[in-house]
Amino acid sequence: MLDDSRANLRCRARPLAATLLACGALAALPAAGQATEVTLGSDLTKPADVVEDHGADAVFWPITIDGTAGAVPTSGQVNFVRIKGSVLADPSGRAKPDPLVHIQVLHPIGRGAVRVSLSSGGLRLPVGGNPQAITTFKPVNLCVKKGDYVAFNDIGGFEWRWGNYAGMPFQVFSRTTASTTNYYTRNAGTMNGAQFSPMGTLPVELLMQYKLGTGPDAVSICGGYKQYKFKGVGVRRETVSVGGGRARIHLACQYRTFGSCRGVVVVKGTVNGKQVTFGGTPFIVQPAYVSSVYVSISSKNAGLIRKAGGVTASVVMDGHDDPRHDRKAPRGTPVQKKTTTGKVRLTG
Repeated sequence: MLDDSRANLRCRARPLAATLLACGALAALPAAGQATEVTLGSDLTKPADVVEDHGADAVFWPITIDGTAGAVPTSGQVNFVRIKGSVLADPSGRAKPDPLVHIQVLHPIGRGAVRVSLSSGGLRLPVGGNPQAITTFKPVNLCVKKGDYVAFNDIGGFEWRWGNYAGMPFQVFSRTTASTTNYYTRNAGTMNGAQFSPMGTLPVELLMQYKLGTGPDAVSICGGYKQYKFKGVGVRRETVSVGGGRARIHLACQYRTFGSCRGVVVVKGTVNGKQVTFGGTPFIVQPAYVSSVYVSISSKNAGLIRKAGGVTASVVMDGHDDPRHDRKAPRGTPVQKKTTTGKVRLTG
C-alpha cells in the first residue's frame, strides 16, 4: 500500500482553502481529452451511378476526393464505414450473389505501389432495392497509419455474373471530374500481405465514408486509450474515529489507470442543519491498491462530531490519472479527471 505521508505532512498544517489551492486542486490541470473522431472519405452526396464489375477479387482506393488527397491524414482507428450503393440484382432472378466485401488498409511502399496491411471481417452490401441506399459497417480494431488508404474490396463474383457484366455489378461509385480512384484486380491477389501497383485510375468517386478515431476514440493497439477511461477514485464505507485530530479513510484506485490516481479529497457533512467542511488533503494511490489517507480534523469540528453523536459524512474525491509517468500510456495521452463521492461515518 502507498501512503503519501510526505504530501500529507506538507499540507496538513495549512488551512483547507490553501491546501486545495497549493496541494493539488484540479482547476490547474489540463482538461481530459475530448472526443477526437473525424469524418473522412466521400460526403456521400453524389449519386451512385457507376458500376464496377470484375470476375476476380478487386480493390479500390481513393486518390483524390473533391480535389483533396484521399490518404489518411493521421494515425488512428476506423470506427465506422458508410457505403452508398448496392449490387445490382439480376432481373431474371437466376443469379443469387453473395455480395461479400471487406474494408482494407493499404500502406504505400513506394512508386505508387501499396501493401494490404489489414482487412476487416466479411461485410455484405444489399442486392437490389434502393440503388442509393447507405449501409453502415463497424469494423473491429481496424488501425491505420498516416498516409495509408482505406480501401473497398469485393470478391468479384464471376460465378454470379449476368448480362454483360464480368462479375457482380457493384454500383458504389459516382462519375465526377473532382475525384479519382485507383483499382487493382486479381484472383486471390488482394489478401493481407499482398503487394501491387494500380492497374489504372478511374475518374470516379468511391462512395465510401469513414470515421477515424484517435485518443479516446481509438483502442491502444491503434495508438489510443479508449479502454483506459479513468473511472475515478473509490472510498471504503466505514466508521472512522476522529480522535487524535485526524480521520483515516481508505481510497481505492482502479487497476486500469495510467500512472496513479491523484487529487484532493474533502470530507464534509451536516451538523445541526448546517453544512460543515471537516477537512481535506491531497492523495496519491497506485493502480489496484487501497491506501490510507489521513484527513486533519480541527478540534472545533471534532467537538461538533462528538456532540452530535457521530455524523454521516460525504467524501468528495476530485481525482485524475497520471499518464506522463506511465510508459504504457500512448504518447500525447491527456490527463483524465473525474469527481466521485462516497460516505463514511465519523465518530468522536
